[in-house]
Amino acid sequence: MLAVAAGLIAAGCDREARRYKDLPASANRETGVRVTEFQPGASQQQAPVSSPYQGNAWGIGEGKRLYSAFNCAPCHGVNGGGAIGPPLIDDKWIYGGQPDQIYATISQGRPDGMPSFGGHVPTQQIWQLVAYVQAMSGQVEASIATSRSDDQMAALPESRQSRQKPVQTGHR
Repeated sequence: MLAVAAGLIAAGCDREARRYKDLPASANRETGVRVTEFQPGASQQQAPVSSPYQGNAWGIGEGKRLYSAFNCAPCHGVNGGGAIGPPLIDDKWIYGGQPDQIYATISQGRPDGMPSFGGHVPTQQIWQLVAYVQAMSGQVEASIATSRSDDQMAALPESRQSRQKPVQTGHR
């Protein structure tokens, strides 16, 4: 019984695990982002990439803080509802809604307005933003997503978003 309780406590701590020894922004080594299906030679199988903050409530909370601190709201809306940039709370993704695709969009930017944050923002902060963007679109469990949201906000808190499967549209 005591061992089961200790195991549950240890499992619960992963949800709030924090990293303090990550590399600075200048250590980022980015690779190219493929924006089309065309490629030279035989097709290459890419391994799926998961966010290091997937399932981590602290990382999502930090992403929410960074979303505000980096002024993402003027383009994507206060709660990701969209403004001059595309909305982040629905299931439609121009460049894909997988963690590595969201990371590439934040890190390397996109044509027509999305600036590149790679080299200016540490890698772990970009991954925290990825975790928060996924939470806004309902791609994480409600028990992990942040729940503190102002009642005056236009959208539901991340913990109340219905789970959605991302669809890559290629347009807005």
